[in-house]
Amino acid sequence: MPDLLLIDAILPIQKFEGKGGWTYVALPTIAQNSQNPFGWIQVKGSIDSFQLSRYKLMPMGNGHLFLPLKAELRKQIKKQAGDTVYIQLFLDESPLSIPTEFTECLALDSFAEKAFNKLDERQQEAFVKWVFSAKNEDIQVERMAQTLKDLTNGLTKPSR
Repeated sequence: MPDLLLIDAILPIQKFEGKGGWTYVALPTIAQNSQNPFGWIQVKGSIDSFQLSRYKLMPMGNGHLFLPLKAELRKQIKKQAGDTVYIQLFLDESPLSIPTEFTECLALDSFAEKAFNKLDERQQEAFVKWVFSAKNEDIQVERMAQTLKDLTNGLTKPSR
């Protein structure tokens, strides 16, 4: 079955007013999903030449969604508020991919492994992203050790 195309358009980058206001692209043709928390939709595709996967569209409060553009993404595409971007997004229903290193560490602690497997996919994803967003391997190892402790202590998200 082919991927469901949600949008294929050139759209302006905008910024919410005020200090700390998000930079985003409004997607008025995509409605919220009432089955998901906050109505978000998970997408894959591209913004200019930058590839996205398992990226969440957020609610605008008017029943429609927006694509948040984090600073890292804006640096990659070399764009800011006021510029336009070419966006092609598809519905992303792919399952969470858990790195082998992560599952191997979990296997060392059967209690933590069972606790992790009982979490829903969003909770699992929070742990995986937190561990692997570290800038170097030493910090990843520290975070993995903390993850095992957090899971053993019954936490459902990283304690950071």
